Amino acid sequence: MKVSAVRVMLSTVAALAVTSFAYGAAESSDSDVKVLNTENFKEWTEAQDLALIEFYAPWCGHCKNLAPEYEKAATALKEDNIALAKLDCTEAQALCEEMEIPGFPTLKISKKGDFATYNGTRKEAGIISYMRKQLMPPLSTLTSDNFAKFTASDRVVVVGFVEDTESAEYAELESLAKELHDDYVFGVITDKELAAEQGIAEAGVVVYKTFDDGKD
Repeated sequence: MKVSAVRVMLSTVAALAVTSFAYGAAESSDSDVKVLNTENFKEWTEAQDLALIEFYAPWCGHCKNLAPEYEKAATALKEDNIALAKLDCTEAQALCEEMEIPGFPTLKISKKGDFATYNGTRKEAGIISYMRKQLMPPLSTLTSDNFAKFTASDRVVVVGFVEDTESAEYAELESLAKELHDDYVFGVITDKELAAEQGIAEAGVVVYKTFDDGKD
């Protein structure tokens, strides 16, 4: 298993994923995006296990473009108990300065009031995928019971087939999974019978996709 080869494969797959996706979900008439202000910001963010907050300005064109995608993502992520919120920085200037907001829109992930930069796309599918990854460990152990559901859980899922968790291949895969956790879903299989069912006879990586020919 060569990490460099895996990187090349993922970069190619990522390009195909972007060009092959069609957006078609309808926007909900009732907003699922929580409106924050200076009074409720601290209490609300500290109460959320995982949330995404948009810092915006009403006059911002990019914010207006983001709005329908953000709304649809908020509705989809309700089933995962991931909350999406927004804060108008023209009405909460001091708070936005405290949060060191460089421009609009700025998106930040909050886990119990601890903030991190959001590095995903500003499209519905990208927001959903990125935030769901925040709930998962960098590398998930797969079995015959969870394999099908896991490999269909995102548009691009990386699965490593290794001898055991003490192998050099496992260490390489785990390192890559931690590095690319925000971008891809990673799983690992040590079950030889399950590997054989997938046509894998030696250590390697398979990328499962919901588009194109299904896997590489």
